[in-house]
Amino acid sequence: MAEIKMKARGENSLVTKAVDWFVDGLKANQIYELTLTRELPTYQLRSRAVFRSDVNGEIHPNKTSPLSGSYLAVDAMGLFWSMEKVNRKQAVEKEQKVAPRYYMLTLRHQEETLDSISIRRYWHCSSITRKAVLEERIIGTYFYEKGVRKPTVLIVGGSEGGIYEEYAAALANEGFHTFAIGYFNVPSGPAQLVHIELDQVENVLQWLKKRPETIGEIGIHGTSRGGELALWSSIHVAQISACVSLNGMRYSMAGIVPWSEEQWLPPAWKYHGVPLPYLTPLNPKKIAMACKELFLKGENPFKIWYEALYEQIAQFPKAKIPLEQSGKPTLLIAGQEDGMFPAEVLTQTETCDYVQRILYPEAGHEIGIPYLPIFATSYLGGRKRETAMASIESWKEVIQFFHTHLQKES
Repeated sequence: MAEIKMKARGENSLVTKAVDWFVDGLKANQIYELTLTRELPTYQLRSRAVFRSDVNGEIHPNKTSPLSGSYLAVDAMGLFWSMEKVNRKQAVEKEQKVAPRYYMLTLRHQEETLDSISIRRYWHCSSITRKAVLEERIIGTYFYEKGVRKPTVLIVGGSEGGIYEEYAAALANEGFHTFAIGYFNVPSGPAQLVHIELDQVENVLQWLKKRPETIGEIGIHGTSRGGELALWSSIHVAQISACVSLNGMRYSMAGIVPWSEEQWLPPAWKYHGVPLPYLTPLNPKKIAMACKELFLKGENPFKIWYEALYEQIAQFPKAKIPLEQSGKPTLLIAGQEDGMFPAEVLTQTETCDYVQRILYPEAGHEIGIPYLPIFATSYLGGRKRETAMASIESWKEVIQFFHTHLQKES
């Protein structure tokens, strides 16, 4: 009897962990199709792989590459990161950010369904508590293990705003408490990424200081434009001991506002009410209007925009965030083919013992949590498999970095 089998309870696993599965009970040397689907509110995610069974009537995706499908390499997790959007008319119920993810893995032969199994992927283990925080000067979500003292990492997302709970929840499984900060596009918070105060980071640190499970040193992790917030925080906030910027620039850029012919661009970041240096107060109007036109046509203007801002670095040299002078361990991670900005140039660092850059060839702006779908659109850049592999490797780098540089309980 044909059957899909999961090893080591893989049907109930963490999002960041690989699962090992195989199929047995098949006819030898026959063609079979496996599909993985996940239902979302307005669309379905779907991937497929066509295999030939071996002489024993088995399929082992960790040993055999598909004949065709969404991915073509030997990879037991290929069906997960190669998923693509499929539109549908009927919507399903919206899920919470860190609710379990449900997948259906189905085996077919000549249009006949032979077996299917449900796979549940969890953002954090049951020992982790999720606490929503909404106070006068703090908006975010705290993931912690009750009664356990260990290092804490602050998590800040990028230009989409909101609270990046997913990364915080996933990292909380790796020996840290985590706090995802909602610094804009949140209730009672700024609507745009402009004039964002680093004081928000300090407010969270004061809140954490009162928690019994908090130990001295704190790390910060920023993704995309949030990388700038993380880097500036490591410069100005004494309690920050280690910093990671993922898919972000080491230069401070202007706030995000609609492209226009306005003369001035606002700052993205402020500290104690004072704007931090940025590229650039003077709006390059012709480039701005050209970017607007590209965007309205559905084309990617972002790399052009950030290149144009960077061209004014000689006029605004202090927009280069002085991370080499911070004295704090700093890790910059980016994909060489990032579609949002010229990563090769805008993540360059000077030789320094405590500053490290990892640039992944052919990877794009989606480097992050392992085994999530990679779309590699013209906006995001990179190749799907290379970005997926970069996510797996960079995740290990981030975990090791924070374990190395944050104080453990003595």
